[in-house]
Amino acid sequence: ALLAGDRLMAGLLLDIEGAEVQHGCVGGDFALTPQAFLPVGNRGQGDHKWEGIAALGGCFYCGPCDAAEVLVIEPGAAGDGDRLHFIPLGPKGQQNAKWAGIAALGDRLYCC
Repeated sequence: ALLAGDRLMAGLLLDIEGAEVQHGCVGGDFALTPQAFLPVGNRGQGDHKWEGIAALGGCFYCGPCDAAEVLVIEPGAAGDGDRLHFIPLGPKGQQNAKWAGIAALGDRLYCC
């Protein structure tokens, strides 16, 4: 994602999966700028707000680990940018370390 210049996927890999960019990995400098990240606000209390990502119906869904909501990313929805949505989980969403992954099968999403 970094080498391809994919802003969305690179930001997700760094933020959600905890990937790291080593200095000098692309052209002797960091590959990302602050514009590579999507602002999600203050959601969730732990170190791992979301774990895993699945694609379904043209959107990306991030499984909640410490966050109280599923993160939904609609790529390029606003014409030139990406749009974020959140699906609240209700009372069960207040727990930390809920799920460690998410998968799509048919027209459903499953967290594990």
